[in-house]
Parts: sequence; structure tokens; C-alpha cells
Amino acid sequence: MGVHAQRVRGIDYDRRLDGRILAISVVATEGYYDILVSPEEVIYTGEGGTYDTASKVTKKRQEFTGGNMALRNSKDAGNVIRVIRGLKNAEKNGITYIYDGLYKVTEYWRKLGALNKIYIQFKLRRCPNQKCIDWNKYKNSFK
Repeated sequence: MGVHAQRVRGIDYDRRLDGRILAISVVATEGYYDILVSPEEVIYTGEGGTYDTASKVTKKRQEFTGGNMALRNSKDAGNVIRVIRGLKNAEKNGITYIYDGLYKVTEYWRKLGALNKIYIQFKLRRCPNQKCIDWNKYKNSFK
């Protein structure tokens, strides 16, 4: 299975025996709407809608389906989610992915974006007793 089974989508999830889907992992990447707030917190923007990376605009409304439903259910269930951070690497013209640790969804909300399209954001907080990663150290090593 690996750390994150999805090749394209940023939210990986699994269906439980009771029929609910719960998130397993997310890839939070700079350059999208994701906000890498601190080593303890990520504001993750849900999937769906058509995101245009050039204009940084969601062109279609996001809904609570698929991965977004899994993250919402995970908040209610309180399960842990692996977070992988994607950090821009200008020198290599790409993104470097680093496993960050275990987090929980603490809240979520809908937000009105460009073109009056709704997108969904989730606040993820690091679980206690994990080593914090100094992201500035990694970001500076990419330059």
C-alpha cells in the first residue's frame, strides 16, 4: 500500500465495514490552496472542482463526496491521518515530498473562492508526542 496509494488525488481513503469512508492520508502541497501553517498545523483544501494551477482558481464547486466526505467523516470518527508535505523545489523544477507525521482533522468549513465557487477547507493538527520537522531547514536545502 505505501504511504499514499493515490497517484493523482491528494486524499487517500478506505471504506470501512460499516460503509463509512475514512481518510488514510493527504498530500498537502505548496502552490495549491493548501496552507502549511506551521509544523503543527495544515489547512488542507478539499478535492474536486476543477483547479487551474496557472490561475490558482477552482472553477467548479466542491462537494462532500469522495475524499472530502472521508475527511469530514474522519473528523467525526477521530481517526489519525498521515500527512505528506509537498515542498516546491525551484532548483529541480519540481516538488519534493516528505512524510510529516500523523494528524487529526479538527474542523472544516466551506469558503467562497474566485468565480464565486465554493471550496472546502480542513484544519489538520499534528498528534502529540511526534518529532516536529523544521520545514525551513528543508526548504532552504532545496535552494
